[in-house]
Amino acid sequence: MRHLNVRVVDEDDRSVSGARVVILIHGSQRDTFQSNMTDHTSNEGVANFEFVNGNSAHIYVNGILELLNVGLDDQIMVPV
Repeated sequence: MRHLNVRVVDEDDRSVSGARVVILIHGSQRDTFQSNMTDHTSNEGVANFEFVNGNSAHIYVNGILELLNVGLDDQIMVPV
């Protein structure tokens, strides 16, 4: 099982709770869309995702594309 933890922080590096995080998971070719998943950040500002396949992901926070083609099996910090 693969995982991606997305931590959302504000401009002062404080955790943002309740942010809507969507990840679009891509397969071996960047234009091959596999699936999307949605979660909301915890009080610690973290949204957790687990999935079977994928090589990279686009990350959206509150409907805004924040990061392109991030690696998986990692924790990513997203400043908003």
